[in-house]
Amino acid sequence: MHRHTFFKNGGVLAVLIITGVLSTSTVMAAPVITEYNITSPGATATDIVEGSNGNLWFTEQATNKIGEISPSGAVTEFTVPTASSGPTGITSGPDGNIWFTEENAGKVGVFNIATSTFHEYSLGATFPVGITSGPNNDLWIVEQDGLAVAQMNTSGTVLNSFETTYGGNYITEGPDGNLWITANAHIIKMTPTDIQTVYSIPGASPAAIGNIVVGSNNNLWFADSTDNSIDQVTTSGVFTRYAVTTASSSPEFVAKGPDGNIWFTENTGNNIGSVTTAGTFNTYNIPTAASAPLGITTGPNNTLWFVESAVAANKVGEINNILIPTTPSASTTAATATTAGTPDTGYGAPRHLSVAVLALIVSGIIAILSAGGLAIKRSFSKH
Repeated sequence: MHRHTFFKNGGVLAVLIITGVLSTSTVMAAPVITEYNITSPGATATDIVEGSNGNLWFTEQATNKIGEISPSGAVTEFTVPTASSGPTGITSGPDGNIWFTEENAGKVGVFNIATSTFHEYSLGATFPVGITSGPNNDLWIVEQDGLAVAQMNTSGTVLNSFETTYGGNYITEGPDGNLWITANAHIIKMTPTDIQTVYSIPGASPAAIGNIVVGSNNNLWFADSTDNSIDQVTTSGVFTRYAVTTASSSPEFVAKGPDGNIWFTENTGNNIGSVTTAGTFNTYNIPTAASAPLGITTGPNNTLWFVESAVAANKVGEINNILIPTTPSASTTAATATTAGTPDTGYGAPRHLSVAVLALIVSGIIAILSAGGLAIKRSFSKH
């Protein structure tokens, strides 16, 4: 057993320096945007989601396809059986397959990842747009022209069709277990048994035409495209508005990022933005000009992915190098606790500095302090 004793003020300073060495964290640069070309020209990609296989899946409205892109940027496309169906909204289903709406055909489609096969289920002339996995492990679909929300099981059977006053655009399950729907100037909260509460979005000319997501603070977040803001609403209907820093940027789609912030696409501003739950913004320019970004989602390895809908752009973008906030590391706690004799817990299994390593660290500290005219007495006693 070795005992290390530090004397006088120099010893205290040495402990603090060691703490700093053990708890040093890497400062990351700004997020980096990488773009990948969609194989089919003029795809008009609209929405995107991470699939159960770890790849990203997106809808191609104009080319009538579902696209798949791997984290390395390899794109594969699959043609929807119904011609000119207008694939729009997309989600990863409770069965692990990819579900999407066929806006022009009035259908819901499902793509089986394992077998690379499609199935389609008709909703009638209802103009389905948004779709999400929700309560009861069912799919919930917004029927814009049908002024309804359909509940469908994974066998393709429509269990219910609940009428809504304002139709709607996109839908998600909230932290309260209810369905939350963007409906232009309104947000609709609907229980799984069809008790609806309609909230008017405050603002001059609000229009929530994109999606809605649950934030890290358990509020609902969406983009108000005409009032150029990112808004949050509590489950009791209290709104807070944050003005986007880019003028007339037309924010449309949002996602909760791996950093806990809300990330969004600026459709005319040609930026990807982020806002903290306290309202602090950051903006990152998309390399391709006038790319008209729309859907955005989280991906593997702390990334975000988005689609560029402009015909001339026709890309999928990846956002990497996102700074993930960390709580004080275990090594910091351990180093501080060393003065009280508490073992260094590290991440998981205990970590210990060998005597040789500690001696090297202390020797370096002594050299630094000696150069400044300070002296440290050191004693190592062996038992």
